[in-house]
Amino acid sequence: MGDIVPFSSGGMKRCGSCHEEKAISSFNRQSKAKDGRQSICHECRVTYDRRRAGRFASPTCDDCGVSVSTFQRRRCETCARQRINTRAREFRAQNPRQLKLQAVTRQYGLSPAEYDMILKSQDNCCAICRAHVSNQKLHVDHDHVNGEVRGLLCVRCNMGLGCFKDEKKNLERAIWYIHREIFRGITQPERPDKQEPSCG
Repeated sequence: MGDIVPFSSGGMKRCGSCHEEKAISSFNRQSKAKDGRQSICHECRVTYDRRRAGRFASPTCDDCGVSVSTFQRRRCETCARQRINTRAREFRAQNPRQLKLQAVTRQYGLSPAEYDMILKSQDNCCAICRAHVSNQKLHVDHDHVNGEVRGLLCVRCNMGLGCFKDEKKNLERAIWYIHREIFRGITQPERPDKQEPSCG
């Protein structure tokens, strides 16, 4: 589209596209223009709009070939969603540590620097069983009462504490039970609570 061309003599105007002089009625109205008319004639405007629509429209999906609306993008909704999901999976596979730290920060308020400091203090292993596992597989253990972070545990130890309800007495009873089974028939070790644990 060319620049606005002023009226020529006799109420005519030169089109900024085809450069022909045409009657003022051949130009569509445009309130913001200096002369109140568009800079190109009606015929050139129609040609321009059709060319522009053909450039941005895609009658079929680029991936599956299904017909799509001209108002949609180059792919149908199903293929577009599949491409988004594929890219998301690739990003997760390529950036596991970044996603892990983002989740830790969001859930526990632990910064990446604080997470790395705890991991280093534990020699890059579980704080309980001392097993060396990938830091992406270590779970943040926290106090369920006050929310304070206590350390990093492997999935087994983390689940174990949960099964014992984070109760020290339950853990002591479990230790007593293991030793009782080991020394069956021999003098039993002293129970931590001085009496047979009651069910409850």
